[in-house]
Amino acid sequence: MKRLSAVICFILVSVSGFSQWFWQNPSPQGNELRSVVFPGPGTGYAVGMTGTVIKTTNGGNSWTVLPCGTASDLYSVCFTDDNTGYAAGCNGTIVKTTDGGTNWISLPGGTANCLLSVFFTNANTGYAAGVSGTILKTTDGGVHWVSLASGTTATLYSINFADADTGYVVGCCDSTTFLKTTDGGAHWTNLSGGNTAWLLSACFTNGHTGYAVGYGGRIRKTTDGGVNWTVLPGGTSKDLYSVHFTDANTGYAAGWNGTMVKTSDGGASWTTVPTGTVDVLYSVYFTDANTGCAVGGNGTILDTYNGGATWSLKPAGTTRNLNAVWFNDVNTGYAAGEFGTIVKTTNGGTDWTSLPTGTTKTLYSVYFTDANTE
Repeated sequence: MKRLSAVICFILVSVSGFSQWFWQNPSPQGNELRSVVFPGPGTGYAVGMTGTVIKTTNGGNSWTVLPCGTASDLYSVCFTDDNTGYAAGCNGTIVKTTDGGTNWISLPGGTANCLLSVFFTNANTGYAAGVSGTILKTTDGGVHWVSLASGTTATLYSINFADADTGYVVGCCDSTTFLKTTDGGAHWTNLSGGNTAWLLSACFTNGHTGYAVGYGGRIRKTTDGGVNWTVLPGGTSKDLYSVHFTDANTGYAAGWNGTMVKTSDGGASWTTVPTGTVDVLYSVYFTDANTGCAVGGNGTILDTYNGGATWSLKPAGTTRNLNAVWFNDVNTGYAAGEFGTIVKTTNGGTDWTSLPTGTTKTLYSVYFTDANTE
């Protein structure tokens, strides 16, 4: 028998700094995920803290961690085709891949401000937005970026375009900000007017109709390109961080404590959808009417194949803090921690399963006298 002095918590933290360490629990990793996108029916990417990038090629059933060459927190990911994608984050970080995430290169965005959203209208033209009213634009696939005059110093959380020229940005924190351009970003107009909701995400189903969500469960809808906004009854007071529509009538918003709400009538009514998690959900994305994915805190990944009626949690193991680990042999091991958590592996740590303990007390040590007796 062999006692391991290091605990799994240390293994998890060490992954970002030492190449010889890799995530074992939870699987595929436990860093907070902030954005998810699917450029194709089965292929998707999610990004998050400390330069985390993960990829699925089977519709979200399993995910692989990809090295992207940065330790900066990543807040947004966007792909222009199956192979070409961009991620943006803290310290003005912008990284690009042209081979489906295998390799990433750093792009000179020309700012040190944190970038919270990236969006491309075609293979060459893209935008990034972030703190201090930052809006960047590229017309050559990210090789060069220019700063656009946004007319605000607010934090800009979400940028998207309805067509090549018409784009929208939502932000907040000093005051509500809702920017619109009709000339590809050359000029921006603040349409927030009397709207006092702090907005974190926006989605447009066409050039005129769009939705925005934010703090306190606020949901707003416009049918005239953002000039006027209607308050919608979202049915929740939880902060909403992401909104996504699959067609003109069907949409989803996700947020705090695993909150998910859905509309099937263009926002006139919303119903709460059970997700099975209390972790914050930062991003939700659907590839078709039935298949969707949401990502969030503690590496949470949820997927649905029935239009959001039910969601399944993908990370294996636990996101609870673990205080002790013990291996009986090279393959069989146990770890124990807060809220009575015990997880077990039978393949050397590749996979971990939670075991029922009958207690919610914090466990600080685990020890076996033989293969079966603890």
